[in-house]
Order: sequence, then structure tokens, then C-alpha cells
Amino acid sequence: MRPRKHNGANETTMHRSLVFFLFMFVISGCVIPVATEVESGRTALIAGNPEMALAHFQRGARAQPDYVADLSPLREGIWTYLGRAYYDSGKLSEAREALAQALKRDEGDFMARLYLGLTFLRVKSSPTQAESFALADIMYALKERVSPKRVAALVKQRGTNFSLTMEMEKDLRTAGADDELMEQIRMSARNRPRVEEPPTQQGLREAERALKEIQNWQERIRGTNYGRFWDARKRIRSQVEANLTMIVTKKTDRQEFISGLEWIGRAIEEEVDLARRDKLEYENRPG
Repeated sequence: MRPRKHNGANETTMHRSLVFFLFMFVISGCVIPVATEVESGRTALIAGNPEMALAHFQRGARAQPDYVADLSPLREGIWTYLGRAYYDSGKLSEAREALAQALKRDEGDFMARLYLGLTFLRVKSSPTQAESFALADIMYALKERVSPKRVAALVKQRGTNFSLTMEMEKDLRTAGADDELMEQIRMSARNRPRVEEPPTQQGLREAERALKEIQNWQERIRGTNYGRFWDARKRIRSQVEANLTMIVTKKTDRQEFISGLEWIGRAIEEEVDLARRDKLEYENRPG
């Protein structure tokens, strides 16, 4: 018996079916799973498993870099989640890059800004900044009869953190500075690299802006469907106010300041699920 031949119509149908299957495969592989990856990542992040969360968010960012999770009343982009997972994993440089990407896409993303501030606040001062000489250090050395030549050698090695004025030069000469030391101090000032804003100051600036944006956002959502269920015990509101007060009173060097910011980030994420649950229970209750 001779094999049956497919007619043209059957071949066309099979071709279309194959194209449709491939199209659906692409869609299911690039769009639909992103929401699943984000939800799985959120679950891992909330459970305190940032490494697992990181894997989910990395896959999501590769598949759809502009993806935004609309978890009413909170909207949070994939890059924000990725940055948070990096931060919780202790990878501050990677976190900063991801969070900067998030803010490029949405400057009003206060969660990205909050964690960007935290990445700066976690940076320790560099040894070079810590070891450079202040005017008081040089004056003390001279008054303790350290030779000007020795002080000049130390200044050459470690640099200074001040710019010389006529009044300073007069005081240094009185304390015993010679021409060699004075010239070394001038050279140090000329060669000193331009000092950028310290990471701590950048962190405080970003954190303060984020806290104020969170305050404004919470006021806006009070009139929404989720407003009556959001932060019912006012814990988030209280912690935001406490951290802003610490900035005003310049008590941000305390560990509780950073811990408070981290708590706010976690609490907002958790409150999304709690508010949605309470809203659903209220709507479904009998009578």
C-alpha cells in the first residue's frame, strides 16, 4: 500500500498550528512567567531568603526589563525588586546599579529611593579620607616637638583635608613650621582630588526624600479602596516620623536609624498583602 500524501490544505493548517504554538511558547516564556517570577521572588524576599529572590528577579528582569508589579495600592518595578534582593544579599554595588535603573524608569519609585539611600548609608568611610591630616593634627604634632621635616614627610604620604589660609599659615609658623612643611601643605591642597559628597550624606538625602514621599503617598491612598485597610495600626506612619525626626536632630549615626529604614521597606511590602487580605475579608463577610 502506498503512503498517503498530505494535501496542500493540511500542510497549511499544520504550518499555522506550528506558528501559533511557537507564538504561544514565546508569550508564555517571556510575559506570563514574569508575574510568576516576581510573586515567587516577593515570597522569598519577605521570608528572608534574598538569594532565592535574586534568582527569580534576575530572570524576570532579563525577560521583561520594564515590568511593573501593580500590587494595589503599591506599584513596584522589577529593577526595584532586583535591587532590594541584592541589598539583602549584601551586594551593595549591584544593588545601587539596579536601584539607579529603577529610578531612571520611575523617579517617583520611593521604594527604590529608600533602598538606594540604604546602599550609601552602608558604605564605610575610605581609609584615605580617615587618615588625612587636619590643621589641628599638624599643630598638635609641632607643639609636641615633632620635627617639621618629619611632619612634612607625613603630609606628603597622607595628605591634608583643609585649604591653607593666611591666618592658618601664621599659626603654623608660630608653632614651628618651616618653608619645607608649608610648601608640602600647599602641594597637598593642590593635588587633593575633588571631594565628592560623602556616601553618608548621599544616603541621608535619598532616605529623607523617600520618607517624605512615603508620607505623601500614604496620605493619597487614604481615599482609595485600600485606604481604610492600609497600616491600620499606624506602625509604618510612626516609624517614618521617627526616622525623619532622627534626621532633623542629627541622630542618624545610630544603628537604629538604618534598622528603622530597613523595617519600613519590609513593612510596606508585607502591608500590601495584609491590606488586600483585610479588604477581601471585609467585602466577603456575611450581611
